[in-house]
Amino acid sequence: MIPAAVLILIVAGIVVGGASVAGAPIFALPILAVLLAGWGVVAIGRRALGREPRHEPIRFTAEDRATMVPSPSPAERAANRRRSAENARS
Repeated sequence: MIPAAVLILIVAGIVVGGASVAGAPIFALPILAVLLAGWGVVAIGRRALGREPRHEPIRFTAEDRATMVPSPSPAERAANRRRSAENARS
């Protein structure tokens, strides 16, 4: 069975494509705007209702930590900014 979201996308594609091909982009753009707005409302609603699965926290292993590049210190950041500003001027 094809999921409902796939069927909706297929129908939306047919409607927007048909309106565009028929030489009526004036009809296609409002339809596309309504579809995008509906998609946004559904996405926000899923988050608000908690139906979107929670993401697992990122866990780093000892090997990951050994290969990570440390963040620059505040002094290194300031030096990088100065160097970048000098390069931008020249």
